[in-house]
Amino acid sequence: MTETGRQRRSRVTTHARMPRRRTAPGTEPGLAVADPTGHPTRIEVTVFSAAGVREIERGDLREALGQDDGSSTFWVRVVGLRDREALVALGEELVIHPLAIEDVVHTHQRPKCDPYGEDLFLVTRVHDPEGLAKTRQVSIFVAQRREGRAGICVSFEEGESTVFREVRERLLRRRGWVPGADYVAYTLVDAAVDSHFPALERTSERFDELERDVLRRPSEDLMAAAYELKRDATLLRRTLWPQREALNRIARGEFDAVDDAHLVYFRDCHDHATQVLDQLDQLREIGAGLIELHVSMVGNRMNQVMRLLAVISTVFIPLTFVTGLYGMNFDPESSPWNMPELRATYGYPTVLACMASLTVGLVWWFRRQGWTRND
Repeated sequence: MTETGRQRRSRVTTHARMPRRRTAPGTEPGLAVADPTGHPTRIEVTVFSAAGVREIERGDLREALGQDDGSSTFWVRVVGLRDREALVALGEELVIHPLAIEDVVHTHQRPKCDPYGEDLFLVTRVHDPEGLAKTRQVSIFVAQRREGRAGICVSFEEGESTVFREVRERLLRRRGWVPGADYVAYTLVDAAVDSHFPALERTSERFDELERDVLRRPSEDLMAAAYELKRDATLLRRTLWPQREALNRIARGEFDAVDDAHLVYFRDCHDHATQVLDQLDQLREIGAGLIELHVSMVGNRMNQVMRLLAVISTVFIPLTFVTGLYGMNFDPESSPWNMPELRATYGYPTVLACMASLTVGLVWWFRRQGWTRND
């Protein structure tokens, strides 16, 4: 079913709606207010150690951390942010600052990276299949391995994401290798950045289709579709712009939570984020050019219509003059100057023949000048 213009305008307005904050001004800092309509909270714990990779229950996390000698890496994956009590309890157990937990629950955050002592808290955005400008927040807390302390990477996702599930399966397949918490964080950030490329490719193909349709027959629906895609590209670029700066800070080695050996991976991730912004700039330019093309095509078609109407009017002007002249009520009996042609035997067919000759002559002249050609 084809959506109406009102439905399309409503959908575009929804895309541009500002995120709603769930805390009033003056609220105590660090107060986490979860979204009751969010996804249910699920916590998965994966342990990377020299003995192999294993998964443990959420309730065994404290005991496993207490028994570890600091040679393992724990990845705590939190999917869904509805259960505020579970998130706060996890933050207290893993010594995550309350301000970081507040940023986790309030999913309107821009991409950023904040140090908390020797630990690192970063926020990125992953693509949402619902639309080009739709993204989901992913928050990551990194605590590097130190003497007597295991490495911990905690990831908080608004909802289940396919790209992160694939990352988890890939890490589980690697045996005899203990990644650092910063490397686990890199794999998540890299997957989040790369998740935008398929959507950008589909948008580029959609622009190509719209361009072909506009060249064939411009319409209001095509104009609205091009404007909506251009607006989505602008909104997404505005959302992802801070992500490049955050990754640049990590790649420059500003944080102790990221090992120097892994900075090269974050530099590669920074390069991917730059490519995403470059493609968004290209899509915005294509969208603006497509809108200008639509306006030009509509103006060209209007000029063709006006030219055709002008030709038709020009043809009928002399015909109207002839018929108007011979339609006047003159009496040839009153005077020999009162249109003596009215008494001619073949006057009527002669006038029709002259009118037909005049019409054919004008049309021939207009075609020779190219005024009747459809461009």
